[in-house]
Amino acid sequence: SVKKGDFEGYQAACHSLGVLVNGISKKSYPLAQALAKWRQGFDDTKSGNMKASVQFRFSQRVGDATTAHETGMFLYRSEVDGKKSADYIHFEALLQKTETGWKILMEYQKSKGTKAEWDALDQTE
Repeated sequence: SVKKGDFEGYQAACHSLGVLVNGISKKSYPLAQALAKWRQGFDDTKSGNMKASVQFRFSQRVGDATTAHETGMFLYRSEVDGKKSADYIHFEALLQKTETGWKILMEYQKSKGTKAEWDALDQTE
């Protein structure tokens, strides 16, 4: 959904009462508020004004058929007007399976990471 600029698809993966914890800015707020901030990036990607992608690597995944807690990193890449950026972020996420699929209840963007930390994580998951 990030690569395609599919805001609705991304939003559908988030619980309506979900929370984003931003360890970088030391703030916590509803995930819906974060989605509103991110919407322009999705729209710019969909229109072709921006390229974006996200990849995940995990250091731990714990869960059962209806709940999951995941720890790892994500790599968010973007390109606008030929200017490329890459952000490596340590994260944790708490998810619950609902009738319509897995929903993020809490996303904790813990801290910025490095390419070396990213490269050290298992690529198979």
